[in-house]
Amino acid sequence: FAQATCTGDIGAANSISFWSDWSSGDGAVMMIGGGGSVCNRADHGIGVTEANDASFNDGSVGENDFGDDAGSGPTGYALNLFVR
Repeated sequence: FAQATCTGDIGAANSISFWSDWSSGDGAVMMIGGGGSVCNRADHGIGVTEANDASFNDGSVGENDFGDDAGSGPTGYALNLFVR
């Protein structure tokens, strides 16, 4: 993921954040890395949306299962998640 090592206004580099929302705009169910103004907002990770207030209830904007920008097409990824 492109923003995995970014340090921004929300989240943290090399970590994941759940239910992330940046400003009144986009968001992610699971954001990979930091988010905010210097990290291309919050629509990168798993379950991303371009809708205002991180909504998944607006069919007129981009929504993807995975990606670095909900406004662009989906990107293929392999994900290994280890929880301890």
